[in-house]
Amino acid sequence: MKYEVIAMENGEFAVVEAGTNNVYKTYTRKDSARKAANRLNAKEQPATEEQPKVEEPQDETKTEEQPTPETNTVKVELRAFTGMVLGVYEAQKTKKGYKVVTKAGKTLNFNKDGEQIGIKSYSFANKIVFC
Repeated sequence: MKYEVIAMENGEFAVVEAGTNNVYKTYTRKDSARKAANRLNAKEQPATEEQPKVEEPQDETKTEEQPTPETNTVKVELRAFTGMVLGVYEAQKTKKGYKVVTKAGKTLNFNKDGEQIGIKSYSFANKIVFC
């Protein structure tokens, strides 16, 4: 069954079955009706047969137990100045201490003791605790 969008006299748009004009649902916006018709048509299409996966020959030089390169990141718990936990983040080691990038994209710098540096008021400084 295929669905299509038609304009009605009252200014609304209806999603109808093609050929029979049985109304499935009405919408006030044309783009909403089109999206609904596309979703319904996608549901109705038969599933395509999956192509068999061809296994690629494995490279003999690769082994499962390869050592991973040493990273300069550690997991830390970011805490507000009150001690409340703000979340667990990955901190990158730097020359002066650690750098944490928050979910909002802000970069916070910490010394090696875990106290935030480069801020206006140190009494409101965040802290990091190593996990």
